[in-house]
Amino acid sequence: MKHDDIKSLKLQAQIGEGSYGKVHRATLPGTSSAYAVKVVEIDGDVDDLAKLKEMAAYKTMEQEISILKRCASCPQIVRVFGVDVRPGGDCRARVMVVMELCEHGSVCDILRRLKCGLAEAEIRVIVQEVLLGLKYLHDDKKIHRDVKAGNILLTKTFSPKLADFGISCELQNTCAKRETQIGSPYWMAPEVIKTGFGYNSGADIWSLGITCVEMAELQPPYYHIVPARAMFV
Repeated sequence: MKHDDIKSLKLQAQIGEGSYGKVHRATLPGTSSAYAVKVVEIDGDVDDLAKLKEMAAYKTMEQEISILKRCASCPQIVRVFGVDVRPGGDCRARVMVVMELCEHGSVCDILRRLKCGLAEAEIRVIVQEVLLGLKYLHDDKKIHRDVKAGNILLTKTFSPKLADFGISCELQNTCAKRETQIGSPYWMAPEVIKTGFGYNSGADIWSLGITCVEMAELQPPYYHIVPARAMFV
């Protein structure tokens, strides 16, 4: 996608919210093309791009974009087309990441609309596709770290795609482990919660297992308990 096209995109209604920003539908004037745009507002001068790029929020966005671009050949991971920085008002800059639009929203959105769990056959199809996406990530020494129904998007043909790589990370080698406690509490693997033990790509598989429960029963286990307590049940 050309940078001039990215600058011409017109933001429309908000359609979701990721780990570090709001997601809007956007259209390209004069075409029928529609995209999803993650918008992150950062305190800083849009004209001082060098300084802006040193900010933690911008570096987080750069990391997500880098991971998504390297996963462009994987059909089970949402595609990214480019990035733009615009003035956001009140001395803020708006970093805009242009991504593939998944028309049916997230699996979590579907569950809310249905008000009932998915059938086993439907869960099986979603899990099969997500596993292919995770295999691609793990083979490339990356961990998603926030697998849940809200981060599995559905295209116009209901094909599942992993999204929201805002807290993803990269391992230095296949035996490496991370120690940062990060992710959504109800979906966290035990080794992620127990700081100091370290964890690897297996944490994503645990989270996917919890997501299976979520898809079947509308909520993850222990959802009725506050997150801080649920992590240690």
